[in-house]
Amino acid sequence: MNTQEMETYKADLDQLQAKIERGDKLITGLSGEKIRWEASLVDLDEQFINLTGNAMLAASFMSLCGPFPSDYREELSNSWLKKIKQLKIPFKAGFEFCDFLASKAATRRW
Repeated sequence: MNTQEMETYKADLDQLQAKIERGDKLITGLSGEKIRWEASLVDLDEQFINLTGNAMLAASFMSLCGPFPSDYREELSNSWLKKIKQLKIPFKAGFEFCDFLASKAATRRW
């Protein structure tokens, strides 16, 4: 083995070592994202479970509550919540129509 071959092998080894170090940094950085992704999955699972009840409440509100005064809308909403609970349809506790129908950013712009 001559000097030129040794230098070529050393350069290859240095490149491989740099790739390994970059890969290790990438994996370390993504491990923090894994925790965030898992939390997002839990939240999305909960939203999926509650989707039917939340959609029923939002559709009812949009269809029937528009022309009525706020006290009557609240009375209607409470009766719908009671019925949904009675039928054991899952929905988000503390359901807010605005949160379901629009993003938080859109609500802030209003």
